[in-house]
Amino acid sequence: FLPVVPGSHRMVLWGVDMIQNDYYVLMKRPKESATGSGLLAPFDTEVWLLILLSLVVVGPVMYLVMYLRVRICDSNTIKVYPLSACVWFVYGALMKQGSTLSPVTDSTRLLFATWWIFIMILTAFYTANLTAFLTLSRFTLPIENVDDIARTARQWFAAEGGPIEYAVMNTEDDGDLSVLKRSVSRNLGHFINTADEVKVKQYVAEDWLYLEENRRLKLFLLKDYMTKTLKGTEEKDRCT
Repeated sequence: FLPVVPGSHRMVLWGVDMIQNDYYVLMKRPKESATGSGLLAPFDTEVWLLILLSLVVVGPVMYLVMYLRVRICDSNTIKVYPLSACVWFVYGALMKQGSTLSPVTDSTRLLFATWWIFIMILTAFYTANLTAFLTLSRFTLPIENVDDIARTARQWFAAEGGPIEYAVMNTEDDGDLSVLKRSVSRNLGHFINTADEVKVKQYVAEDWLYLEENRRLKLFLLKDYMTKTLKGTEEKDRCT
């Protein structure tokens, strides 16, 4: 049987497809889920950075708005809360604590109310996501498609002279495998003799990604598991 690969249609007239193979990625078992763990898991890193930025910025903004209103309106009856009180209000609202500040002007009230509503929505989403994460936790992997292989900028390898090498090296610049072709040009992708299982295990142990046909990967994992079992390796260390 010959694999149907890009660029071969000009030379071969293909008949009926007899079988379709799936190609997967073999990687070293990660120590934690790709979605993270612990109390920081409900939100992404970007969300946490934006929350931290809002905590730093909102307090001074409240103080600046009150100060500018007093200067522009030239009113001596409106009290301007000190900067420390505004900052403490921001952190107190985050902890769901009350405040002794009682704004009088509409602009200040609008700022205070907006921050309270933001904190209410934020804590509600955090509580819901944390509950779902702790009760329905699932282990996710960082690699889900071809683009993820190139995005992670990790070393990967496949069988030398196999369908993957032919498909990658002969793909169009805008093809589905073009990201792998570019990673090969950046010396991130390699094609080696995968018959040397010792070398393959060494690369996988060094956190390289192994691209191969599904059945061959299953056979490789089965042989590795049986070898470790015969050596008396503990159960938790057999599937690594």
